[in-house]
Amino acid sequence: LWARSLPHRTQIVYELDSSNVIFQLNIRPNMVVLESGTGSGAMSTAIMRTIAPYGKLHTYEFNAMRADAAREEFQKNKIDHLVTVYHRDVCGKKDEKDGGFGLGGQVADAIFLDLPEPWLAIPHAAFAMKPNRRICSYSPCIEQAQRCIAAMNEFGFHSIKTIEVRLRENFVDEVELEAPPTAKIVRVSKENLKMMEAAESLEHYRKKVEEQQSQAREGGVSQANEVDEDLSTNPEDLRKLKSNYNAKHSKPSSENEGMESMTMIPRKRT
Repeated sequence: LWARSLPHRTQIVYELDSSNVIFQLNIRPNMVVLESGTGSGAMSTAIMRTIAPYGKLHTYEFNAMRADAAREEFQKNKIDHLVTVYHRDVCGKKDEKDGGFGLGGQVADAIFLDLPEPWLAIPHAAFAMKPNRRICSYSPCIEQAQRCIAAMNEFGFHSIKTIEVRLRENFVDEVELEAPPTAKIVRVSKENLKMMEAAESLEHYRKKVEEQQSQAREGGVSQANEVDEDLSTNPEDLRKLKSNYNAKHSKPSSENEGMESMTMIPRKRT
């Protein structure tokens, strides 16, 4: 609720990202957490809710007006006992001696950075963290993440990963699906498959011949052996046609035993 109603002095970290950050940092009650980039205090409030009742948040803001405003809001919300607000530039842009968290070494259970140049704060974070603890840098641009990762590798961090969180709405509809088939599939052997293919070919040829005979009867046009030209009704021509057709479509005698011979005889045109 506070993230939705607070006065925005800067861009804030909303609950979708803040919850994931807290989960990835493994923040638990009574921990000591360092935050650089207080801003409007939305992320600070989310961290304080997690480390209560005896934890401590040290948050740093380089802008004096924002630091004072955040301190006053924490007092009004009666959570100031969980936080200390510092006006300090952790990155030390002007002077490296003024950078860092100023709390000594190995004091933090987790560190959160929300800075335009987080790679400058990585050396100070490595000094302030306890061994095998976690740090998170929150950046809107991949170029910032790349430079920050390079600095982490340089100062001994490991198991580094980059996460992008997106909110996507899903719609659910009720759909009735067909039941899967339960009938047993009959397996066909190769020999039976060849016989089935031969029978289909024979049936296709028979239908084609019947179709040609029907067309010849209706239109008086003969189309034997894929020849579309007109044929003579001379008996000599008919014998030649029959001989050529049988020669092209006949098989060896051993294979033709028991099979009927089918011959197309052209009909005289009316």
